[in-house]
Amino acid sequence: MAGEFAAWPSAHVCVSVTICGGHDNDNPNGQLTSISSPPHAVLPDLPSLGFVRVEPRVRERDDGNQIWVLPWMLSILDGQSAAIGFSDRHADAQNSLIIHGYYFRVSLAGDSSKKPDVERLRDLSEAWTICYRKPKPGWRLFGRLYARGLFIGTDMRDRHDVGTTKAYTAAAIAAVGDLERRLPGIPPCQGNEVGDYFLGLASNVDKPSLYGE
Repeated sequence: MAGEFAAWPSAHVCVSVTICGGHDNDNPNGQLTSISSPPHAVLPDLPSLGFVRVEPRVRERDDGNQIWVLPWMLSILDGQSAAIGFSDRHADAQNSLIIHGYYFRVSLAGDSSKKPDVERLRDLSEAWTICYRKPKPGWRLFGRLYARGLFIGTDMRDRHDVGTTKAYTAAAIAAVGDLERRLPGIPPCQGNEVGDYFLGLASNVDKPSLYGE
């Protein structure tokens, strides 16, 4: 059912609704994509917009968080396109934790000093990064969440190339602008707690741990 459109819920909250996936090659098992949006908005399926879904090399469950990127980004994540200083093996391990909802670290305050796996950038209109830190200084995947458990990215940079605050901010703003062009009129997910954004076991590194970690 490629090209199908779905109506959104009547309130802008980070809940999940389902829309049909794209072409059979993109969605061979007939899986549904979970997303959310403001009142009365519609959105075509993500493959029809040019996005591809990141899949861990070992899939342990069908539900969980989703990461969608552009094809050139997936080729780097999958190790099909050589990128200096990028470890597709480490990235796959990190993506697997996020996708399966196993213990991963999130900062809502944009505190990179605590080495989160995923970070909401401070004062940048729901701009997020997935932080691939190994080998140092790593790479950053810039994007937004458009529902609980749905990350959509449009840029990926070597940390060397965004080594200053100015360059990092510019990359994040550009990614947000790209998403707004690709998803016109669709605001990002917003929340106050990690659980408003992600499914599974995500640790908020901005808050003291009960276990002293």
